[in-house]
Amino acid sequence: MIKAHIDLTRDDVLLATLTWHKLDESGKMLDIGFDFTDAIDEELKARVIEVCAIPISISQGGVSTGTAYPGSSKHFENLPKHLERLGCRVRSYY
Repeated sequence: MIKAHIDLTRDDVLLATLTWHKLDESGKMLDIGFDFTDAIDEELKARVIEVCAIPISISQGGVSTGTAYPGSSKHFENLPKHLERLGCRVRSYY
């Protein structure tokens, strides 16, 4: 089972929760649903959205094994290490 939620925090303050395959208000399925708090600044918010929208190269043991595209489970599973580079603490959960 994939961990379908990611919390981003900085200094123990919740900045955002990302949810894989979330329904929006109109019932449309989103690849990733973003729930940002008031604590996140616009620059970081834009960077989080950008990181989540680009394909991620997957490697295993230092060898490239392919590319994961937004919307796929492999993409969402590999987002935490990329989001940590933005200076956030990342927690994944079911």
